[in-house]
Amino acid sequence: MSQGYAAIALPSVTGGYRSRENGVELPKRRLHPELAVFATNGRQILMAFDQDTKQSTVQNVRRDLVRTGELLEEAGCTVNVLKWQSHEGKGIDDLIVNQGIERFLEVLGHAIPLAWEADKHYRNEYLKLRNYLLKTQGQGRKLTELMIDTAISYTAHSQDRTKILHQSNTLEARRKQGLPEDVKSYQIQIEQELQRLQWKLNPKHRLNI
Repeated sequence: MSQGYAAIALPSVTGGYRSRENGVELPKRRLHPELAVFATNGRQILMAFDQDTKQSTVQNVRRDLVRTGELLEEAGCTVNVLKWQSHEGKGIDDLIVNQGIERFLEVLGHAIPLAWEADKHYRNEYLKLRNYLLKTQGQGRKLTELMIDTAISYTAHSQDRTKILHQSNTLEARRKQGLPEDVKSYQIQIEQELQRLQWKLNPKHRLNI
């Protein structure tokens, strides 16, 4: 605020959105009502969450930054993210006090699109699910990438499933090779594989279709 920016402080990184109401999970996350009034079409928003050092905290903060930022973008806002080194100050206010206005302006000039943080978040979510699956189900079994991604798609939260799948090793390899990602086609393959597995586990269900 001292530098002419309207600042909104959240009580925590999860304070910008709601995923549950009265103890019941919402079908879709939504902005906190008191934040939603600021989410007007065309508004430019800079997100400046604290810079932490513990890796698990960094991942959790990024998750909630992405969830809040995506809801703001759905409302028509343009969202960018401010990043700086944690040793310069944990919060943006600490950065100004410790490093001065020039460094603050430099950080402003290097704001990054929310999509960059979103890609990191969903890739991390994909790898977490993949590693858990291989650790618990992959012992002594030869799992194809399609089988792995089918299990991940089944396990992932419904609101995040498509974006997590977009970060799969299969599609990542296609991107590196300069090939079309074709996420929709890959999703169809996964749905077919899931149906095949369901039929295999429950032959009676197949007969009733």
